[in-house]
Amino acid sequence: MSGKKTPARKSSTASNSGGAPSASSNVDQCDLLIDVDLEGVRLPRLARAKMNDLLQIVLAAEGQFPTVVCVDDEGEILGSLSAFLNLALLIRCLRAGVKYQVFVTQLRPGGCHVVGGRAV
Repeated sequence: MSGKKTPARKSSTASNSGGAPSASSNVDQCDLLIDVDLEGVRLPRLARAKMNDLLQIVLAAEGQFPTVVCVDDEGEILGSLSAFLNLALLIRCLRAGVKYQVFVTQLRPGGCHVVGGRAV
């Protein structure tokens, strides 16, 4: 036995476990990129949507479960964000008071695509 110990190294791989970052970490877990098709698009609002429309992301109550929706400057819901990789983290950040916004980047019959992130 040589008595030498292998030094412990921090992993450089990001975890999707949803745990809190370590105290020494400078990573802002709420700095999320949102690049997704909206679900449950409301067709009357979609008919008025234009490319590059700015939408705010907010939490809405749908029964006992939180729903993340995109609203226009009049407070009308265009559609919701669901089933994407960081949805649970996005909900936690919204509950903590972080603001997010997205821009409409693609319009098509019955749907649209949005891209954005943390509001400045």
